[in-house]
Order: sequence, then C-alpha cells, then structure tokens
Amino acid sequence: MDREQHLPHLAIGDVAVLEGDGSRLEREDVFPCPSWAEGIPAPVDADGNVVPLTTRTLYDGDSHEISVMEYALIYSKHTGVPVWRVRRSDGMIFMLSLFHLERPDTWERVEADIMAMAHEDCVCYYFGVDADTPCSACPSVKIKGSCPVNVARDVFRRAKALAGRGAND
Repeated sequence: MDREQHLPHLAIGDVAVLEGDGSRLEREDVFPCPSWAEGIPAPVDADGNVVPLTTRTLYDGDSHEISVMEYALIYSKHTGVPVWRVRRSDGMIFMLSLFHLERPDTWERVEADIMAMAHEDCVCYYFGVDADTPCSACPSVKIKGSCPVNVARDVFRRAKALAGRGAND
C-alpha cells in the first residue's frame, strides 16, 4: 500500500509522523510538484514579483541589500488575510511586500553609472564592461543604435522612470 494513503489530510508546512516506525514524512514528499495551494498567497515583493523562498538577499526602497534569514506566512488579525513576513539577519521582522527582489534604480545609481563612464572616458563602462571587452559581449550590442546613443536613451528612460513619468510622456 502506498504510504500517502496512510496520511491524514495535511496542510502546507505540516510534518506527518507515520505510526509504527516513527519516520517523518516532510511536505516535499507530500507535495512533489511545488505550487501554491488554493487560498495561500504566493510570496510577492513590492513590485509584485514572486519571491522564491530560497532567496537570501532582498533590497529595500533605497536599494540597500537586506540579508534574509527566514520567511513566514502568518494570519494577520488586523487585515484578516495571510501575510508574508521576512526576518532579517538582525532579527527584525518586516512585511515581505516592503522589499524588492531586484535592486531598484535610484538617482545615485544613475549618477554612478554615468560617472564610471565619464571617469574612464569610455561608454563601455556605462554598460558594466570595460574597454577591452569585445563589442559582441556588451549588452548594448542587442540594442539598435550606436553605443553613445544607447547610453543617452537609457539614461533618459531611467530618469523618466525615477521621476514617475511613463515612456510616452
């Protein structure tokens, strides 16, 4: 007989102890195909991206790295719905929806990218490569236009995004 037939109804996070030999059956054995169960919200960041629970680095609104120690899904008595929380490495607990999976852009990052390019007097540095990198390995090669034009377009796009304006504004 299949051992899953012996199990009572399990919820995500439950651990079943099988009678007799006392062995433990972890939830990965019960739910072999990882998916979000009905009624359980996926863990999402401030941008709406699903955050894998193995993620150990998130970013705050100022683009600072946050070291994550654990995730927890709790039922909020205040809102009446389940809420994902993260425990930082310093022990502080915050709502996951306050953080970003990807580092948010900031005016300081735009300035640093431009200054790296200006310091070396080479547009390659804006794209995170040095002058010795072959053009075929540069991210700019995938974009129509010359490198200086692509830098100008990207700085303009980033500035509009940071100013809260749309691409067509």
